[in-house]
Amino acid sequence: MDDATRSSLFAAAACGDLDTVRSFFQQPQVQRLIAETNRTHGAEYAAALASGTPLFDMTMTTEEPWYGSRRLCNDTMELIFEEPFVRGHVLVLEWFFGEEACGLFRETLRRQLQRIFFFCVRRAPALSTELAEIILSSHLYHTVTRMEQEVALYMLLEEASRVNCLDCVRLVVAHGASLVNPQDALMRGCECGDAAAFQALLDYGLLPGEHEGSLLVHAAAHENPEMVELLLARGFADVNARAGLGMTSLMSVFRRWDQYSRESGIRRSRIVSMLLEKGADVHLRGPSGRTALHRAAMFVHSSEHALNAMADLDEPQETLYEDEIQEVLANLLAYGADLNARSHSWQTPLHTLAECFQYGRYWTPFEILLFRGANPHLSDVNGRTACSILLETWAGRTYVQAYTRYFEQE
Repeated sequence: MDDATRSSLFAAAACGDLDTVRSFFQQPQVQRLIAETNRTHGAEYAAALASGTPLFDMTMTTEEPWYGSRRLCNDTMELIFEEPFVRGHVLVLEWFFGEEACGLFRETLRRQLQRIFFFCVRRAPALSTELAEIILSSHLYHTVTRMEQEVALYMLLEEASRVNCLDCVRLVVAHGASLVNPQDALMRGCECGDAAAFQALLDYGLLPGEHEGSLLVHAAAHENPEMVELLLARGFADVNARAGLGMTSLMSVFRRWDQYSRESGIRRSRIVSMLLEKGADVHLRGPSGRTALHRAAMFVHSSEHALNAMADLDEPQETLYEDEIQEVLANLLAYGADLNARSHSWQTPLHTLAECFQYGRYWTPFEILLFRGANPHLSDVNGRTACSILLETWAGRTYVQAYTRYFEQE
């Protein structure tokens, strides 16, 4: 298909010009192209069904299919359905998913259901429920197998949970979405900033099942205090449950080292407080023998590294939230965190914080641990101490000279 023809089709769909869209698909050369695309998608579907791989695909099968147009600004692919969703062109969408269009390119549409739901919920949040109803009531939806319908409902539930679209959640449940441990939908709910969609699922009888502990760890790792609070209040998870690589929710609070805004710091501090109040054990260790205090120190170090990299690129820096990290450290220590806990490599939290001085900063968290009695002279497996690490940098040596009282050995 040439660029001019594709541009005309996309412009007509974006403007809601249904007559022009329909006339496009009546052209013999277009029908031959569509038939070829249908055969490709039909073969992919059969292969996916046979191998147990996802029936709906988010990858493009050709360089530029008739239903896709490459954006020049960022080299991504725009689909023919995208603008009609955003602009709420109901008649165009009803036609695309109706009997006439399905007779032309049902195999192609079927493979694109995941993308279709993505655009429905993400790109048109104000209209998502109405648009989802169009899809779920369409000829396309009612001609796919029951298994495909269940997968489609699951995907739509996941997207609705991700963006907290309560009406869309209710709609999907009304259409028969299973609430017996919809793991992905629950995980998406843990990532977003509002627990309302998750609460709606609970009200409908959702059963978190065997993934309760994973949900709490996931919510903590994604800085979602509302979800952490809800999971703890409803008694869905043991506060010390482990997930993934053996991490507890308290350890996972410090997992996302690329996040270093003040807002993130406030959320982390709030989550740490909630977990500790509910009985989170500060002495538990992860797979490398690190405690939550180790993880907090690692977070400080990694955030410093990220800020330093931004400085090298002459990009604006945001002051790392010292107040929040100080509050987190104070909380962990108040609940008995071991200042001198040693990982499998014999490193203490102080070892990690000492390495921050290579970035030239005078870190208050380092002094917090020293003031509380952390020993800067404990050696790791390589014989390095926190003190010796400091002495490797100009900023570290300056710090040792300024605070000699912390480094005097008896």
